[in-house]
Amino acid sequence: MNSTISKYSTNKTELINKINFHKHELIAVGKSLGLNHPLTISQSQKLDQLIYQYQRIMTISSEDNLSK
Repeated sequence: MNSTISKYSTNKTELINKINFHKHELIAVGKSLGLNHPLTISQSQKLDQLIYQYQRIMTISSEDNLSK
């Protein structure tokens, strides 16, 4: 397997795990503190960043596949 693809696969798997973890954390914090609490908003922003990173990896991976 190409090392670049392997790197993307590892990052993809790690990011999916982080996204799922932070998603559950966000739900728990939102339920206990409310949706407008600063910690809930902070957790939401962290989740947004992780999703954005995942989308970037998927876009780069897709572009790499198209160029072959």
